Amino acid sequence: MDLHTFKDGAIDLWIEQESSIQLKSINKFDDPVEFAASEARALADQLKRFADLLDQLDNS
Repeated sequence: MDLHTFKDGAIDLWIEQESSIQLKSINKFDDPVEFAASEARALADQLKRFADLLDQLDNS
């Protein structure tokens, strides 16, 4: 499992069983997770990389 963590552990992102992208968001204060623009871009970039990987797995 290729796990990526964002926002000091508040968000985990991984590919599950080579078929779906999983995103888990847990804030220790039960608050919404806030993103600066650069953090949002980093999360979006990783989501795109995982989506591309899933496409490659589907085509193999």
